Amino acid sequence: MMLILGILMLPAGLYTQSTPIYLDPKQPIERRVEDLLGRMTLEEKVGQLTLYTSDYDVTGPTIREGYKDDIKAGKVGGIFNAFGADYTRKLQEMAVKETRLNIPLLFGYDVIHGHKTIFPVPSFKAPAVLFTIKLASLLPLSIVTGITSDAVFAGTVV
Repeated sequence: MMLILGILMLPAGLYTQSTPIYLDPKQPIERRVEDLLGRMTLEEKVGQLTLYTSDYDVTGPTIREGYKDDIKAGKVGGIFNAFGADYTRKLQEMAVKETRLNIPLLFGYDVIHGHKTIFPVPSFKAPAVLFTIKLASLLPLSIVTGITSDAVFAGTVV
């Protein structure tokens, strides 16, 4: 009987008391965040605000000397311009599997300023962006920025 009960409880037992609250997806997000922040050192909190940039060499994507050690120490929150899926995955696995708190990295790319793009930037073809550009071109600047004497119309500008 105990064996059957143990087998039935196995999925629920995956997150035991030894599992940190912040890693338990069944916990409310507020409780998970509070638990994680309580476990973080000041250096790790500052590290989450740190964005390193990746480089590209003739041999492919690279990262500067010491950056990998900083990632493993939880001193990095994001990587800018990490080229290629394999390289990005390698950095992410390092952050998730080789750090004390297993916090994933954020990745960003300088697409607007020319990261392997030419004008027009593909995101400017999106319908929402085109609509916003067209709307902005039709309205006087004073109305778009909310500086207007028309109190009725100004209240509708978000």
